[in-house]
Amino acid sequence: MPRELKFFCLNCWREVDPEVTVCPWCGNDLTAADDMSYDEKLIKALNHFEPETAIRAAQILAMKKVREGADAIADAFVNRADLDPIMAHAFLRAIAEINEENESAVASRLKKKDNFRSRTAKVIVDLVTQ
Repeated sequence: MPRELKFFCLNCWREVDPEVTVCPWCGNDLTAADDMSYDEKLIKALNHFEPETAIRAAQILAMKKVREGADAIADAFVNRADLDPIMAHAFLRAIAEINEENESAVASRLKKKDNFRSRTAKVIVDLVTQ
């Protein structure tokens, strides 16, 4: 028996009816996703509520060496209030892979931002830069 497909808003990540064109939750234009590239969708997924999805998006961006992905991953690292140690390490590793540098260099750069929404982010950059 085929499973029913579920559709989600790329802005708020809530489930939406596949027939609607505007998210009833946040007002996002759902048709805009049709014009987005795969890389742009991966960048949006860095803010997905499910940590595994965000980590997988970062890993794919790193494998593809998407340069603008490094900045987006850094933004997610700094801005995600729910950042956990596993996600933080995956994000650091992905940025390092894209920029072809080590995680310590990435952490040193991120440490300068010092406006982390998550205490985990601050602890991770402190640990990696010691």
